[in-house]
Amino acid sequence: MVITLAQTAATLTLSTEGPGTNFDTVLYLLPGCPDTSAMALGCADDVAPGTPTSRLVLHNVPAGKYLAVVDSFGFGGGTFQLKATVQ
Repeated sequence: MVITLAQTAATLTLSTEGPGTNFDTVLYLLPGCPDTSAMALGCADDVAPGTPTSRLVLHNVPAGKYLAVVDSFGFGGGTFQLKATVQ
């Protein structure tokens, strides 16, 4: 998912919490389309220990284009529901 921020976001939250997610997710937020995932602005695995969904909360995210990536913690995958909230 490409996220375009016209101005700095005080808080940007990405979440795979919801009934549409059926595998163990990992979230990344990348600036634009970088060469590697090592350039991630943030990474989140589990909302709480033992839960399969993820939530990434970043603060003071500058204006620009970002790429939100939903990955699988293991080798399996599935369907997911991604929610982005900007405040």
